[in-house]
Amino acid sequence: WKSSMIMDRDGAIRFTLGGAGTVAGSEDFTILSGGNVGIGTTSPTFKLHVNSTDASDNVAYIHHDNAAQSSGDVLKVRSDAGDNAGSALLNVVNNTGSALYVRGDRKIGIGTDSPLVKLQVYGNPMPAAADAAGVEDMLTLYRNGSSTVWAGGASLSLGRYSAGGSSPKSRLDFKLKAAAGSNTALPELTVMTMNSDGRVGIGTIVPAVPLDVEGAIRSTNDNSG
Repeated sequence: WKSSMIMDRDGAIRFTLGGAGTVAGSEDFTILSGGNVGIGTTSPTFKLHVNSTDASDNVAYIHHDNAAQSSGDVLKVRSDAGDNAGSALLNVVNNTGSALYVRGDRKIGIGTDSPLVKLQVYGNPMPAAADAAGVEDMLTLYRNGSSTVWAGGASLSLGRYSAGGSSPKSRLDFKLKAAAGSNTALPELTVMTMNSDGRVGIGTIVPAVPLDVEGAIRSTNDNSG
């Protein structure tokens, strides 16, 4: 096996590992004169820059190998800048956009890197005015069951309540899981709908009046005490 350590004239230190026989291996570890460290890259642009081109590679792994752990942090991210909206504590992205963004002011965005409140979830773009009404599941709470019959779930879904017009026509649905099936099946029964025009539907997703209930209503007024 052939390994080497090279110090460039620019002050960088480069480690090459893994060549068989007299064949040099690939450059695996680089320390630039400015302090940037690269693993899998010869041109690190961050203090620690890990790069992999393997489609099935595990790029980073942190493991606290002690089942008796009762204190301490497995991973801790800290900034001493104080609350600010110009930096990020964590930014998880793919080539489409941000998946999870924790801003310097401790606001969290899911699907957005510009959260306006403590937790903001962005879905797909709202349909155009000419498109049919519909909703997208935005938040789901779920509990698996020992049998799929006992699994339970609830979802909040956001969308438009009708096509056309110049206003957003926002619609919020509350869904519950009602049918037996797969533990991973999303809640499918809409129990209540709220529209931005002030109409609320119970048992219907197209309320025609401020409170539209499909089915019987029971109201009690117990003044016995």
